[in-house]
Amino acid sequence: TTEIYTLSLHDGLPIYPKAGFLCTANNQTIGPDDPRILGSSWYAPWRAMRIASVISGQDNHTWKDSVALQADRFDELLPRFKSILFDSPLGDNIRKTICRWKDKGKRADAKTALSVFSVFDGNMEADSSGAALWGIFQKVFIRDLFADELGPEDSETWKNFSGLFTGIYGPD
Repeated sequence: TTEIYTLSLHDGLPIYPKAGFLCTANNQTIGPDDPRILGSSWYAPWRAMRIASVISGQDNHTWKDSVALQADRFDELLPRFKSILFDSPLGDNIRKTICRWKDKGKRADAKTALSVFSVFDGNMEADSSGAALWGIFQKVFIRDLFADELGPEDSETWKNFSGLFTGIYGPD
């Protein structure tokens, strides 16, 4: 038998989620204009998006599916990155710029990285070259984006930011 659970507000009115299920991954679960204050520090939405994607693709989600989902290592941000890198004018410009580089070794390394990204499925497994490259890319990108504002990598400000970023977005 299938049991249907509903949430109730303080006045007893039932809430039926439009998706047919509830999920959260420490992400913001209400809109920015919602008057209720549930907190002010949220994780990025990628994990909650992955959970919703998996559950919405299933007819019957079991506790075993939940266990498998808990161990899921798919990075929901990667497909968005790949669409920019391979299916956009910006990606075309990046590849054209790489082809114009005079340093043949640097050009070959960049083409190898693009090749690895093109076949990487987004599963962040320990033995995956794609996962390693994606992790390195994120680390270098964040460093290059914020280091000029936060100081050198040995500064306390940078160490605090880096620790916070790693705690939120790092492995496990």
